[in-house]
Amino acid sequence: MASARSPMSRQLSSAQHRTIAALAEALAPPCAHLPVHAGQVGVADQMEALLAGFAPASRRMVRLLASALHLAPLAAGYGRSFAALPLERRERYLRDALARPRWDHSVAMTLRALCLMVFCGDPRFRALVGDTNEPFRSGLPVPAEIPLPVEKEPGAAGVDCDVAVVGSGAGGATIARELARAGIDVAVLEEGPPVARADFGGRPLDRLAKYYRNNGLTSTLGGSLIPVPMGCAVGGTTVVNSGTLLRAPERVLDEWARLHGAELAAPERMEPQYDALCGLLHVQPVADDIMGNNGFAVRRGAEALGLRGRPIPRPTRGCAGTGQCGFGCPRDAKQAMHLTSLPAAVRHGARIYPRCRVERLLLRGGEVLGLEARVLDARGAPTGRTLRVRARAVFLCAGALMTPVLLARHGLGRAGGAGRHLRIHPGAGITGRFAEPIRGWQGVMQSYAVESGLDEGFLLEATFPPLGMSYSAAALPGVGEEHAERLAAYAHMASIGSIVSDTSTGRVRELPGLGASMLYRMNARDVERAVRASVLAARVLFAAGAREVYPGLPAVPVLRSAAEAEALLERPWRARDLKMSAYHPMGTARMGSDPGRSVCDPAGRVHETRNLFVADTSLFPGSSHVNPQLTLMALARNVAERFADGWGGMARRA
Repeated sequence: MASARSPMSRQLSSAQHRTIAALAEALAPPCAHLPVHAGQVGVADQMEALLAGFAPASRRMVRLLASALHLAPLAAGYGRSFAALPLERRERYLRDALARPRWDHSVAMTLRALCLMVFCGDPRFRALVGDTNEPFRSGLPVPAEIPLPVEKEPGAAGVDCDVAVVGSGAGGATIARELARAGIDVAVLEEGPPVARADFGGRPLDRLAKYYRNNGLTSTLGGSLIPVPMGCAVGGTTVVNSGTLLRAPERVLDEWARLHGAELAAPERMEPQYDALCGLLHVQPVADDIMGNNGFAVRRGAEALGLRGRPIPRPTRGCAGTGQCGFGCPRDAKQAMHLTSLPAAVRHGARIYPRCRVERLLLRGGEVLGLEARVLDARGAPTGRTLRVRARAVFLCAGALMTPVLLARHGLGRAGGAGRHLRIHPGAGITGRFAEPIRGWQGVMQSYAVESGLDEGFLLEATFPPLGMSYSAAALPGVGEEHAERLAAYAHMASIGSIVSDTSTGRVRELPGLGASMLYRMNARDVERAVRASVLAARVLFAAGAREVYPGLPAVPVLRSAAEAEALLERPWRARDLKMSAYHPMGTARMGSDPGRSVCDPAGRVHETRNLFVADTSLFPGSSHVNPQLTLMALARNVAERFADGWGGMARRA
């Protein structure tokens, strides 16, 4: 079990620490199947070290979950706290909790995922399954490093600029680049820290804690708990996403323009921008020499079934298939915003202020005079200093979670539904076990798309994150020796992630004690789509040669044939029966011509204001159906060009 703790290292109470250690032991116990077990790794001790770098709110959440699991068996009639149960009864409780959609299911699932991240990321487990941390393609020269100068210390006098941009992700970086190139003085404010190549060594788990909002623990509330990881760094989520750049279907763009009046999203306006961005970001389909066996397996299965698929287009230079795209590229091969649009913006005079969390807009009537931001320290905690920015116009590019919160604080966008119409693209991880080694962590993390389900409202993508992170480990069913045996076979796994184009809509609200929160429930139509996506993914894996498939459905944890997968379509399913995650929040400040149905006008300007604009996925009138980054960047370029064309008149009136 865990070693004695130094008082200075304690992030958990003794009961919480024992609970984490007991959970880890139930997932990876000493047994013949698994030479490396949880007690040797010291999962609870490593969890304490990880929590030391978490923001206070995230630490409180993990502590609360650990306390809940500590007491949960008592409420379930087991007569003892979790850690006090003998191992056999502990495993029995976990099997029951993980299989049934009750209150302790989400508690156990979340802590299970954290424990597996720690355990599978440990060098001893990685060595056991053959993870050498080497890229799929060796011998490639490392691309030259691209420096990104940022402002070190905001002056007490504040900042004066023409345009303040809140957020530095795909939308904010694009706005900053295009406006700076047009000769407009731009200041970018980013809540997260600056990043450089040296920051992407070490464990992906540590990078999850450092460069994701809420240390990677952001989730929906209401109904099922759905994790929605999103980046918080200079470069936004582009620093830590898969780098998948797909064009939204033409019918989707046409609907946005025709039904909502979002003229800048019309196909004829977007196609030239798509083409320009693909050239600017070196977008190219994943080549075989970096695809990796996970992508090969999914392609093999899709071709055997006659399904429509293709290698995923990605923005890369010198990609060697390290498989770590979602946690920052250690080679700077993925062309994220901190390597492309932001350096270009700085070359044209833009300034970037990291660790500045915008909390208030300075308003006078319908005019924005600037904003105020709280300056944060290296861990994201307030320093007590405030940065005041005076600007002639402001662009909110803080994402579909934070942009509507800023609007709501000032009573803006209510009539048009600010914070409502949230879409998130919920999806599942489906994992197949093969007789032969796959070593899915080698090669591009997200490599091959199966597009045959797009007309039915879902997309499949071959996705295998680093060991323990997300889909693959979380999908392995069972506890105790059964689970340990599957962990030992990790090298034989391949996985697919699904994306459901949701018709469900949620809401973003700022809740007391919780901050910006997403309230979301999946409707019956999306539940059906999610199950159909999982069934097709299972069929693909079986067609590729999988011996068994883990579909991410707690009630049916293991499938052993394509016929068993098809039989899932005959069962009734509810949202709480599914195990989902999501990565694409959008739609919470949508654009359109009708102020009663939209927050922003067709140029991205907030209806009630003269000089406040939005340029992030909040603008989307509906689901993009595919990964939204490329569509956001194309739309942001259109918004920037329209703004720059009218800048002379706006500047004269200011």
